[in-house]
Amino acid sequence: MSLSVAMATALSLLNLTGSRVAAIADNVSNVSTTGFKTREVRSSSLTTRQSGGGSAGSGVRGVVRQSVSVQGLLQATTSPTDLAISGNGLFPVRGGPAGNIGDRFTRSGGFTIDAGGFLANAGGFQLLAYPTDAQGRTTSTTLEPVNLGRVGGTAQATARIDVGANLPAGAAIGERVNITAQIQDSLGNDLEVSLTFEKTGVNTHTLTIADPVNAGTGVAAGTASESASGGQPYAIDVVFNSDGSLQGFDADRDGTVDGSLAPNLSIGGLSTGGANMDITLDLGAANAFDGLTQFAGPFTIGHIDADGAQFGTASGVDIGPDGLVTALFDNGERRPIYKVPLATFTNPDGLREISGNAFEATEASGPPLLGTAGSGGAGSIQAASLERSNVDLASDLTRLIEARVVYGMGLETLRTADEMMRDLIDIKA
Repeated sequence: MSLSVAMATALSLLNLTGSRVAAIADNVSNVSTTGFKTREVRSSSLTTRQSGGGSAGSGVRGVVRQSVSVQGLLQATTSPTDLAISGNGLFPVRGGPAGNIGDRFTRSGGFTIDAGGFLANAGGFQLLAYPTDAQGRTTSTTLEPVNLGRVGGTAQATARIDVGANLPAGAAIGERVNITAQIQDSLGNDLEVSLTFEKTGVNTHTLTIADPVNAGTGVAAGTASESASGGQPYAIDVVFNSDGSLQGFDADRDGTVDGSLAPNLSIGGLSTGGANMDITLDLGAANAFDGLTQFAGPFTIGHIDADGAQFGTASGVDIGPDGLVTALFDNGERRPIYKVPLATFTNPDGLREISGNAFEATEASGPPLLGTAGSGGAGSIQAASLERSNVDLASDLTRLIEARVVYGMGLETLRTADEMMRDLIDIKA
Protein backbone atom coordinates (compact mmCIF):
# COMPACT_ATOMS: atom_id res chain seq x y z
CA MET A 1 0.00 0.00 0.00
CA SER A 2 1.47 3.35 -1.03
CA LEU A 3 1.76 6.28 1.33
CA SER A 4 -0.86 8.21 -0.65
CA VAL A 5 -3.28 5.33 -0.21
CA ALA A 6 -2.48 5.22 3.50
CA MET A 7 -3.26 8.91 3.78
CA ALA A 8 -6.53 8.47 1.86
CA THR A 9 -7.44 5.54 4.11
CA ALA A 10 -6.78 7.58 7.24
CA LEU A 11 -8.80 10.43 5.80
CA SER A 12 -11.76 8.09 5.19
CA LEU A 13 -11.55 7.08 8.84
CA LEU A 14 -11.68 10.71 9.92
CA ASN A 15 -14.70 11.33 7.67
CA LEU A 16 -16.46 8.25 9.08
CA THR A 17 -15.76 9.34 12.65
CA GLY A 18 -17.05 12.82 11.91
CA SER A 19 -20.26 11.33 10.54
CA ARG A 20 -20.61 9.19 13.65
CA VAL A 21 -20.20 12.19 15.93
CA ALA A 22 -22.74 14.14 13.85
CA ALA A 23 -25.27 11.31 14.19
CA ILE A 24 -24.67 11.13 17.94
CA ALA A 25 -25.13 14.90 18.23
CA ASP A 26 -28.41 14.62 16.30
CA ASN A 27 -29.60 11.82 18.60
CA VAL A 28 -28.72 13.73 21.75
CA SER A 29 -30.36 16.95 20.55
CA ASN A 30 -33.57 15.04 19.79
CA VAL A 31 -33.70 13.03 23.00
CA SER A 32 -36.93 14.85 23.95
CA THR A 33 -38.46 14.88 20.46
CA THR A 34 -41.70 12.91 20.35
CA GLY A 35 -41.41 9.76 18.24
CA PHE A 36 -37.81 10.46 17.19
CA LYS A 37 -35.91 7.43 15.93
CA THR A 38 -32.21 7.22 16.65
CA ARG A 39 -29.58 6.87 13.91
CA GLU A 40 -26.22 5.18 14.01
CA VAL A 41 -23.39 5.33 11.47
CA ARG A 42 -21.82 1.93 11.06
CA SER A 43 -18.62 1.16 9.17
CA SER A 44 -18.17 -0.85 6.01
CA SER A 45 -14.75 -1.62 4.54
CA LEU A 46 -13.64 -0.48 1.08
CA THR A 47 -11.41 -2.83 -0.92
CA THR A 48 -9.56 -2.12 -4.16
CA ARG A 49 -9.06 -4.94 -6.66
CA GLN A 50 -5.47 -5.02 -7.90
CA SER A 51 -4.28 -5.96 -11.38
CA GLY A 52 -2.58 -9.11 -10.17
CA GLY A 53 -5.82 -10.55 -8.86
CA GLY A 54 -5.29 -9.62 -5.27
CA SER A 55 -6.94 -6.89 -3.26
CA ALA A 56 -5.88 -4.19 -0.88
CA GLY A 57 -7.77 -2.24 1.72
CA SER A 58 -8.40 1.32 0.76
CA GLY A 59 -10.43 2.74 3.59
CA VAL A 60 -13.81 2.65 5.22
CA ARG A 61 -17.17 4.15 4.53
CA GLY A 62 -20.14 4.92 6.73
CA VAL A 63 -23.55 3.26 6.46
CA VAL A 64 -26.43 4.99 8.23
CA ARG A 65 -28.72 2.64 10.12
CA GLN A 66 -32.10 3.93 11.35
CA SER A 67 -34.15 2.39 14.16
CA VAL A 68 -37.69 3.18 12.99
CA SER A 69 -38.74 -0.34 13.95
CA VAL A 70 -37.58 0.09 17.57
CA GLN A 71 -40.41 1.06 19.94
CA GLY A 72 -39.96 4.04 22.23
CA LEU A 73 -41.49 4.20 25.68
CA LEU A 74 -45.09 5.46 25.88
CA GLN A 75 -45.85 8.33 28.21
CA ALA A 76 -49.36 9.28 29.35
CA THR A 77 -50.61 12.82 28.73
CA THR A 78 -53.81 14.75 29.43
CA SER A 79 -54.71 15.55 25.81
CA PRO A 80 -57.10 13.13 24.03
CA THR A 81 -55.57 14.08 20.67
CA ASP A 82 -52.08 12.98 21.71
CA LEU A 83 -51.61 9.63 19.96
CA ALA A 84 -48.99 6.92 20.30
CA ILE A 85 -48.62 3.59 18.52
CA SER A 86 -48.00 0.47 20.55
CA GLY A 87 -46.40 -1.87 18.02
CA ASN A 88 -45.79 -1.60 14.29
CA GLY A 89 -46.94 1.17 12.01
CA LEU A 90 -46.84 4.89 11.36
CA PHE A 91 -49.52 7.56 11.07
CA PRO A 92 -50.25 8.71 7.51
CA VAL A 93 -49.93 12.48 7.37
CA ARG A 94 -50.11 15.33 4.88
CA GLY A 95 -47.32 17.80 4.51
CA GLY A 96 -46.52 20.48 1.98
CA PRO A 97 -48.99 21.17 -0.87
CA ALA A 98 -52.63 20.21 -0.43
CA GLY A 99 -52.29 17.58 -3.14
CA ASN A 100 -49.52 15.82 -1.26
CA ILE A 101 -51.79 13.21 0.31
CA GLY A 102 -50.76 9.93 1.87
CA ASP A 103 -47.01 9.85 1.09
CA ARG A 104 -45.68 11.06 4.44
CA PHE A 105 -45.61 9.02 7.65
CA THR A 106 -44.69 9.70 11.26
CA ARG A 107 -44.60 8.30 14.78
CA SER A 108 -44.79 11.84 16.17
CA GLY A 109 -48.36 11.79 17.46
CA GLY A 110 -48.55 15.03 19.42
CA PHE A 111 -51.54 16.30 17.45
CA THR A 112 -53.35 19.52 18.31
CA ILE A 113 -56.10 21.45 16.55
CA ASP A 114 -54.59 24.11 14.28
CA ALA A 115 -56.17 27.35 13.05
CA GLY A 116 -58.07 25.49 10.33
CA GLY A 117 -59.50 22.89 12.69
CA PHE A 118 -57.11 20.18 11.47
CA LEU A 119 -55.17 17.83 13.73
CA ALA A 120 -51.51 18.66 13.16
CA ASN A 121 -48.29 17.78 14.99
CA ALA A 122 -45.28 19.89 15.90
CA GLY A 123 -43.78 19.30 12.46
CA GLY A 124 -46.85 20.82 10.81
CA PHE A 125 -48.05 17.49 9.40
CA GLN A 126 -51.82 16.91 9.39
CA LEU A 127 -53.22 13.53 10.43
CA LEU A 128 -55.04 11.62 7.66
CA ALA A 129 -58.00 9.26 8.04
CA TYR A 130 -61.02 7.81 6.26
CA PRO A 131 -64.42 9.50 6.83
CA THR A 132 -67.11 7.31 8.41
CA ASP A 133 -70.87 7.20 8.83
CA ALA A 134 -72.70 7.35 12.16
CA GLN A 135 -72.12 3.60 12.65
CA GLY A 136 -68.35 3.93 12.25
CA ARG A 137 -68.23 2.39 8.77
CA THR A 138 -65.81 4.04 6.35
CA THR A 139 -67.56 5.85 3.51
CA SER A 140 -64.55 6.45 1.25
CA THR A 141 -61.29 4.76 0.26
CA THR A 142 -59.57 8.14 -0.02
CA LEU A 143 -57.66 9.56 2.92
CA GLU A 144 -58.47 13.10 4.01
CA PRO A 145 -57.14 15.36 6.78
CA VAL A 146 -58.92 15.00 10.12
CA ASN A 147 -60.80 18.26 10.68
CA LEU A 148 -62.50 18.64 14.06
CA GLY A 149 -63.43 22.25 13.41
CA ARG A 150 -66.13 21.23 10.95
CA VAL A 151 -67.98 18.84 13.24
CA GLY A 152 -71.50 20.26 13.49
CA GLY A 153 -74.07 19.84 16.21
CA THR A 154 -76.31 16.80 16.57
CA ALA A 155 -79.64 15.66 17.94
CA GLN A 156 -80.88 12.11 18.45
CA ALA A 157 -84.45 10.95 17.91
CA THR A 158 -85.96 8.67 20.55
CA ALA A 159 -85.92 5.04 19.46
CA ARG A 160 -86.78 3.29 22.73
CA ILE A 161 -89.01 3.83 25.77
CA ASP A 162 -88.63 1.62 28.85
CA VAL A 163 -91.40 1.62 31.44
CA GLY A 164 -91.63 -0.11 34.78
CA ALA A 165 -94.75 0.31 36.95
CA ASN A 166 -97.18 -1.57 39.17
CA LEU A 167 -100.82 -1.51 38.01
CA PRO A 168 -103.24 -2.06 40.94
CA ALA A 169 -104.70 -5.58 40.92
CA GLY A 170 -107.70 -4.37 42.89
CA ALA A 171 -108.60 -1.54 40.53
CA ALA A 172 -112.24 -1.36 39.42
CA ILE A 173 -113.18 -2.02 35.82
CA GLY A 174 -112.75 1.25 33.94
CA GLU A 175 -110.25 2.72 36.39
CA ARG A 176 -107.34 4.46 34.63
CA VAL A 177 -103.77 5.51 35.40
CA ASN A 178 -101.43 7.58 33.24
CA ILE A 179 -97.70 7.66 32.56
CA THR A 180 -96.10 10.50 30.59
CA ALA A 181 -92.84 9.94 28.74
CA GLN A 182 -90.71 12.75 27.32
CA ILE A 183 -89.13 12.03 23.95
CA GLN A 184 -87.19 13.91 21.25
CA ASP A 185 -87.73 14.01 17.51
CA SER A 186 -84.93 13.96 14.93
CA LEU A 187 -84.46 17.73 15.28
CA GLY A 188 -84.11 17.55 19.05
CA ASN A 189 -87.56 18.98 19.84
CA ASP A 190 -89.04 17.88 23.18
CA LEU A 191 -92.33 15.99 22.89
CA GLU A 192 -94.53 14.21 25.40
CA VAL A 193 -96.55 11.04 24.92
CA SER A 194 -99.16 9.84 27.40
CA LEU A 195 -99.57 6.11 28.12
CA THR A 196 -102.96 5.30 29.67
CA PHE A 197 -103.68 1.94 31.35
CA GLU A 198 -107.38 1.10 31.87
CA LYS A 199 -108.53 -1.94 33.87
CA THR A 200 -110.75 -3.88 31.42
CA GLY A 201 -110.91 -7.37 32.94
CA VAL A 202 -109.39 -9.84 35.35
CA ASN A 203 -105.59 -9.54 35.03
CA THR A 204 -106.09 -7.37 31.95
CA HIS A 205 -105.42 -3.69 31.31
CA THR A 206 -105.80 -1.88 27.99
CA LEU A 207 -102.90 0.38 27.00
CA THR A 208 -103.65 3.36 24.76
CA ILE A 209 -101.13 5.96 23.68
CA ALA A 210 -102.29 9.44 22.78
CA ASP A 211 -100.89 11.66 20.03
CA PRO A 212 -97.69 13.44 21.06
CA VAL A 213 -97.78 17.06 22.18
CA ASN A 214 -95.14 19.76 22.28
CA ALA A 215 -93.56 19.59 25.75
CA GLY A 216 -93.47 23.37 26.09
CA THR A 217 -96.93 24.33 24.82
CA GLY A 218 -99.01 21.15 25.12
CA VAL A 219 -100.16 21.59 21.50
CA ALA A 220 -100.61 18.41 19.45
CA ALA A 221 -97.49 17.80 17.36
CA GLY A 222 -98.19 14.58 15.42
CA THR A 223 -100.11 11.31 15.23
CA ALA A 224 -99.43 8.16 17.27
CA SER A 225 -100.31 4.72 15.94
CA GLU A 226 -99.49 1.06 16.35
CA SER A 227 -96.74 0.33 13.84
CA ALA A 228 -98.13 -3.06 12.78
CA SER A 229 -101.75 -1.96 12.48
CA GLY A 230 -101.54 0.17 9.35
CA GLY A 231 -101.91 3.48 11.14
CA GLN A 232 -104.61 2.56 13.66
CA PRO A 233 -104.54 4.34 17.06
CA TYR A 234 -102.37 2.60 19.59
CA ALA A 235 -104.56 0.31 21.74
CA ILE A 236 -103.46 -3.13 23.00
CA ASP A 237 -104.32 -5.37 25.98
CA VAL A 238 -101.69 -6.05 28.63
CA VAL A 239 -102.25 -9.43 30.29
CA PHE A 240 -100.78 -10.54 33.63
CA ASN A 241 -100.21 -13.92 35.25
CA SER A 242 -101.81 -14.86 38.55
CA ASP A 243 -98.48 -14.26 40.33
CA GLY A 244 -98.44 -10.62 39.23
CA SER A 245 -95.85 -11.03 36.49
CA LEU A 246 -96.38 -9.94 32.89
CA GLN A 247 -97.82 -12.68 30.69
CA GLY A 248 -97.78 -10.86 27.36
CA PHE A 249 -99.72 -8.64 24.97
CA ASP A 250 -102.91 -9.03 22.97
CA ALA A 251 -102.30 -6.64 20.08
CA ASP A 252 -105.60 -7.24 18.27
CA ARG A 253 -107.56 -7.48 21.56
CA ASP A 254 -109.29 -10.74 20.65
CA GLY A 255 -108.78 -12.28 24.09
CA THR A 256 -105.66 -14.24 23.19
CA VAL A 257 -102.11 -13.27 24.09
CA ASP A 258 -100.24 -13.10 20.79
CA GLY A 259 -96.80 -11.82 21.78
CA SER A 260 -94.30 -11.29 24.56
CA LEU A 261 -93.30 -7.89 23.17
CA ALA A 262 -95.45 -4.79 22.82
CA PRO A 263 -95.87 -3.52 19.24
CA ASN A 264 -93.72 -0.53 18.30
CA LEU A 265 -95.12 2.97 18.58
CA SER A 266 -95.17 4.93 15.32
CA ILE A 267 -95.28 8.71 15.33
CA GLY A 268 -95.80 10.59 12.06
CA GLY A 269 -96.94 13.90 10.66
CA LEU A 270 -94.83 15.89 13.09
CA SER A 271 -95.54 19.60 12.92
CA THR A 272 -92.00 20.24 14.19
CA GLY A 273 -90.56 19.15 10.84
CA GLY A 274 -88.92 16.08 12.39
CA ALA A 275 -88.79 12.70 10.65
CA ASN A 276 -91.32 9.95 11.33
CA MET A 277 -90.45 7.85 14.36
CA ASP A 278 -90.60 4.14 15.10
CA ILE A 279 -90.18 3.59 18.84
CA THR A 280 -89.62 0.29 20.60
CA LEU A 281 -91.64 -0.11 23.81
CA ASP A 282 -89.96 -2.16 26.51
CA LEU A 283 -92.61 -2.88 29.12
CA GLY A 284 -90.80 -5.85 30.64
CA ALA A 285 -90.08 -9.47 29.86
CA ALA A 286 -92.76 -12.16 29.89
CA ASN A 287 -93.05 -14.08 33.18
CA ALA A 288 -90.74 -11.61 34.88
CA PHE A 289 -91.03 -8.63 37.20
CA ASP A 290 -88.66 -6.18 35.48
CA GLY A 291 -91.26 -3.96 33.82
CA LEU A 292 -95.04 -3.88 34.29
CA THR A 293 -96.45 -5.85 37.21
CA GLN A 294 -99.88 -6.25 38.77
CA PHE A 295 -100.06 -6.52 42.54
CA ALA A 296 -102.51 -5.35 45.16
CA GLY A 297 -101.67 -1.88 46.33
CA PRO A 298 -101.37 1.57 44.78
CA PHE A 299 -100.23 2.52 41.33
CA THR A 300 -96.46 3.15 41.44
CA ILE A 301 -93.94 4.04 38.78
CA GLY A 302 -90.61 2.27 38.99
CA HIS A 303 -88.89 3.86 36.01
CA ILE A 304 -89.52 5.73 32.76
CA ASP A 305 -86.46 5.80 30.53
CA ALA A 306 -86.31 7.10 26.97
CA ASP A 307 -83.27 7.57 24.77
CA GLY A 308 -82.86 10.47 22.38
CA ALA A 309 -81.18 13.82 22.92
CA GLN A 310 -81.76 17.51 22.35
CA PHE A 311 -79.47 19.50 20.06
CA GLY A 312 -75.88 19.53 21.24
CA THR A 313 -72.56 20.94 20.04
CA ALA A 314 -69.23 19.15 19.84
CA SER A 315 -67.38 19.27 23.15
CA GLY A 316 -64.56 16.78 22.72
CA VAL A 317 -63.21 13.78 20.90
CA ASP A 318 -62.39 10.18 21.73
CA ILE A 319 -59.97 8.03 19.69
CA GLY A 320 -60.11 4.27 20.15
CA PRO A 321 -57.34 1.64 19.87
CA ASP A 322 -58.63 0.78 16.38
CA GLY A 323 -58.32 4.39 15.25
CA LEU A 324 -62.03 5.23 15.35
CA VAL A 325 -62.42 8.96 16.00
CA THR A 326 -65.66 9.72 17.85
CA ALA A 327 -66.98 13.23 18.39
CA LEU A 328 -68.46 13.90 21.83
CA PHE A 329 -71.36 16.33 22.22
CA ASP A 330 -72.55 18.28 25.22
CA ASN A 331 -75.94 16.55 25.07
CA GLY A 332 -74.28 13.22 25.83
CA GLU A 333 -74.33 11.94 22.25
CA ARG A 334 -71.38 10.31 20.51
CA ARG A 335 -70.86 10.16 16.75
CA PRO A 336 -68.04 8.42 14.83
CA ILE A 337 -66.52 10.74 12.23
CA TYR A 338 -63.16 9.28 11.09
CA LYS A 339 -61.13 6.06 11.09
CA VAL A 340 -57.36 6.54 11.38
CA PRO A 341 -55.42 3.74 9.64
CA LEU A 342 -51.80 2.79 10.24
CA ALA A 343 -49.17 2.34 7.55
CA THR A 344 -46.87 -0.66 7.84
CA PHE A 345 -43.77 -1.41 5.76
CA THR A 346 -41.81 -4.54 4.95
CA ASN A 347 -38.67 -2.74 6.11
CA PRO A 348 -39.53 0.38 8.13
CA ASP A 349 -35.82 0.99 8.81
CA GLY A 350 -35.46 1.64 5.08
CA LEU A 351 -37.67 4.73 5.17
CA ARG A 352 -36.15 8.09 4.24
CA GLU A 353 -36.32 10.69 6.98
CA ILE A 354 -37.49 14.19 6.10
CA SER A 355 -37.65 17.38 8.15
CA GLY A 356 -40.37 17.50 10.79
CA ASN A 357 -39.69 14.00 12.18
CA ALA A 358 -41.50 12.32 9.30
CA PHE A 359 -40.59 9.71 6.70
CA GLU A 360 -41.29 8.80 3.10
CA ALA A 361 -41.23 5.42 1.40
CA THR A 362 -38.22 4.19 -0.59
CA GLU A 363 -37.37 1.08 -2.57
CA ALA A 364 -35.61 -0.21 0.54
CA SER A 365 -38.69 0.20 2.75
CA GLY A 366 -41.25 -1.07 0.28
CA PRO A 367 -44.65 0.56 -0.33
CA PRO A 368 -46.98 1.46 2.54
CA LEU A 369 -49.75 -0.97 3.50
CA LEU A 370 -52.66 0.91 5.06
CA GLY A 371 -54.75 -1.12 7.48
CA THR A 372 -56.82 -1.01 10.64
CA ALA A 373 -54.91 -0.46 13.86
CA GLY A 374 -54.73 -3.59 15.98
CA SER A 375 -54.99 -6.02 13.06
CA GLY A 376 -52.93 -7.31 10.16
CA GLY A 377 -49.63 -6.78 11.94
CA ALA A 378 -50.32 -3.14 12.79
CA GLY A 379 -50.05 -1.94 16.37
CA SER A 380 -52.82 -0.34 18.39
CA ILE A 381 -53.38 3.38 18.89
CA GLN A 382 -53.11 4.72 22.42
CA ALA A 383 -54.91 8.03 22.95
CA ALA A 384 -53.70 10.54 25.55
CA SER A 385 -50.20 9.11 25.13
CA LEU A 386 -46.99 10.04 23.35
CA GLU A 387 -44.07 7.89 22.25
CA ARG A 388 -40.77 9.10 23.60
CA SER A 389 -37.67 9.04 21.43
CA ASN A 390 -35.80 5.75 21.45
CA VAL A 391 -32.44 7.47 21.99
CA ASP A 392 -30.17 5.54 24.38
CA LEU A 393 -27.94 8.17 25.95
CA ALA A 394 -25.64 5.60 27.56
CA SER A 395 -24.97 3.90 24.23
CA ASP A 396 -24.42 7.22 22.49
CA LEU A 397 -21.98 8.32 25.19
CA THR A 398 -20.05 5.07 24.77
CA ARG A 399 -19.93 5.54 21.00
CA LEU A 400 -18.83 9.16 21.47
CA ILE A 401 -15.88 8.10 23.65
CA GLU A 402 -14.97 5.44 21.11
CA ALA A 403 -15.20 7.97 18.27
CA ARG A 404 -12.86 10.34 20.09
CA VAL A 405 -10.25 7.62 20.50
CA VAL A 406 -10.60 6.41 16.90
CA TYR A 407 -10.42 9.97 15.58
CA GLY A 408 -7.16 10.48 17.44
CA MET A 409 -5.76 7.29 15.97
CA GLY A 410 -6.82 8.41 12.51
CA LEU A 411 -5.06 11.73 13.01
CA GLU A 412 -1.94 9.94 14.22
CA THR A 413 -2.01 7.68 11.16
CA LEU A 414 -2.39 10.65 8.84
CA ARG A 415 0.39 12.51 10.66
CA THR A 416 2.74 9.51 10.41
CA ALA A 417 2.01 9.01 6.71
CA ASP A 418 2.63 12.73 6.14
CA GLU A 419 5.97 12.59 7.95
CA MET A 420 7.03 9.53 5.97
CA MET A 421 6.05 11.29 2.75
CA ARG A 422 8.13 14.32 3.76
CA ASP A 423 11.09 12.08 4.60
CA LEU A 424 10.81 10.42 1.22
CA ILE A 425 10.77 13.82 -0.49
CA ASP A 426 13.84 14.89 1.48
CA ILE A 427 15.74 11.79 0.38
CA LYS A 428 14.98 12.47 -3.29
CA ALA A 429 16.09 16.02 -2.86
